[in-house]
Amino acid sequence: MEGSVYSATASNAATASPATLEWCLGLCRTNMQALYQQASWGWKDDEKRAEISSGQTTLLIARDSSCPETPVAYVSYRFECEDEAPVLYVYELQVAPESQKRGLGSWLMAVTEWVAWQHGMHRVVLTVLHENTAGVQLYGKLGYTLFDNSPTAAEAKEDPSLAGYNILCKLAPARKYL
Repeated sequence: MEGSVYSATASNAATASPATLEWCLGLCRTNMQALYQQASWGWKDDEKRAEISSGQTTLLIARDSSCPETPVAYVSYRFECEDEAPVLYVYELQVAPESQKRGLGSWLMAVTEWVAWQHGMHRVVLTVLHENTAGVQLYGKLGYTLFDNSPTAAEAKEDPSLAGYNILCKLAPARKYL
């Protein structure tokens, strides 16, 4: 991460300060609003605010040690069940524009994966918009692959609301037993 030292703290979104939640929403809006509007979803502040602030959401917030009072990135995730298996579902990975391209997103995903494996999750799952080329490249580099329940091209053609995104996953590493 090119000389920077980062730390991350996790907290339930329901106990996060209003300022933290608004910062998360603002960063997501800055990074993603145009991409959401290009996709069939559109951007809805109220829906994204409710998602980010849900009591089911955990926020993993990164800070640079040179300015620890200012967050620079976050991951929002939930523990869920997909195909009857426990998963950690990443709702957002957002890095402030001035902190991008420094390895911070990869580091936060590694921390998130560690959390998932420590909690016995079978996989980490996330949704990525096709137009989010940086995200598509990052997740590919980190070993994420198309999840079985990602919409197919035929499904997206039949139902346009399924177009424009993929659901990706990374399986938990095999556990070694003595």
